[in-house]
Amino acid sequence: MGKRLFWNQETFPMIWKESGRGETHELVDYSEVTHAKSKITVRCKACESLLYVRCDHFFSKLSNCSFCKNSTLLNIIKNLDRNVLYPSTYTNEIVELLFKNDSRFDNVTWVNQYEKINSNMSNITYQCNECNHFTNMTLTNLVQSGPHCSICGSHSKWSKEKFLYRYNQLTDSDEYKYLPSTIQTFSGAFDKFVIKHNECGRYWAVSCDNFFTQGTRCPHCLNNTKESIVSFVLDELGLNFEFQWRNHNCVYKRTLVFDFYIKEKNTIIEYNGPQHYKPIEKFGGYEALLYNIERDNCKRAWCKDNNIRLLEIPYFYGTVEDIEWFIKENLNV
Repeated sequence: MGKRLFWNQETFPMIWKESGRGETHELVDYSEVTHAKSKITVRCKACESLLYVRCDHFFSKLSNCSFCKNSTLLNIIKNLDRNVLYPSTYTNEIVELLFKNDSRFDNVTWVNQYEKINSNMSNITYQCNECNHFTNMTLTNLVQSGPHCSICGSHSKWSKEKFLYRYNQLTDSDEYKYLPSTIQTFSGAFDKFVIKHNECGRYWAVSCDNFFTQGTRCPHCLNNTKESIVSFVLDELGLNFEFQWRNHNCVYKRTLVFDFYIKEKNTIIEYNGPQHYKPIEKFGGYEALLYNIERDNCKRAWCKDNNIRLLEIPYFYGTVEDIEWFIKENLNV
């Protein structure tokens, strides 16, 4: 079609035919057409919904049926009366159906439903049923990506508010006390804050990921596992790691679990207790030793085949100082 169009009752049938829009839409009514901003009624052949839309918008290359851009919205619109004339944007009725029928919205409540929706970019305010936090999203983004909570969402960014929420959810929060000045700003899960263990009175710095996700606790207490000491040392050295990491291709009877995986160093760290080197009765004696040897050999072979460095810390490196020296010596940090 030419760049300049003259819109009227006589020219419209030709414009419709040359546009090719008849392949996706059925023309229902064009009796109002006198200029480019006049509205026509068409029926989308994909979702069978009626659309009342401006000529210049409908014939632009970017214009499509807003109802069937999203499969979820398409399913909802199919439950409505197909002979009702809906505008070419979302309505309060459609958004209400979205919150009721889409499982992604089960954990949120729409709170500004009395505000009229004028366009796809209208702001929708919803409340998280888990933590009661309010969130604003444009309608288009909400339909495409679904609702999320910046406080308790698993993939949300870390903030002071998220920290306080996660901290108050801990079952052992009474055992620890964080320093308020260290939680004011967060740029990611690996940012550190300072926390005190009330039982021993020691302070240490730990990342949000290691404390909340990996479960790292006070490395100074004697009743802590050696793995906790290793995680403390890695934190102190500024090394980001995954605890209890596994790859489903590394199998010995079942998928094997590695103590620590440091992606930036392409290194796995295993802390081997005495039961890996000699029979210990409380760990199963000689039979358990043979099993540990076979499993350890499987891990070594898999790491070698996949060009991943395996650093094994023997049990006689037991203190914070010993383990820190061993890691720094072998990883050159």
